[in-house]
Amino acid sequence: MFVISRGGFLDRDEEFDDLPFGKPWSYVGEDSQMHLGTLYPTIEIDYLAVRKDLRDKGYGSEILAELSKIAQNTGCYFLTVDAYHDAEYSAIPFYEKRGFFPLQEFSEDYDTLRMAYRV
Repeated sequence: MFVISRGGFLDRDEEFDDLPFGKPWSYVGEDSQMHLGTLYPTIEIDYLAVRKDLRDKGYGSEILAELSKIAQNTGCYFLTVDAYHDAEYSAIPFYEKRGFFPLQEFSEDYDTLRMAYRV
């Protein structure tokens, strides 16, 4: 089961300046200063789950592959997700194995890690 929505990926350091169709975006940084970045359209994975007895059979990877195709066909450049993490289960390794990278520093204080994948 999965739920997706349309979102945006804010490139703060112009790492992805080779991508077209980004929009200039202003934001307040951690230093309380106004900065500019580029906002790119994304497919946001709001919820992705595979039943426990069906895990490790490739279904999650197949879903991500299909979402990547949807993203490419709709002009999106990234998949984004808040990967769940707690003491019993962490989705972070699942996403890391599939090429997702963190958009923030990991902290045990939060139960998710914001991650992105460039399609």
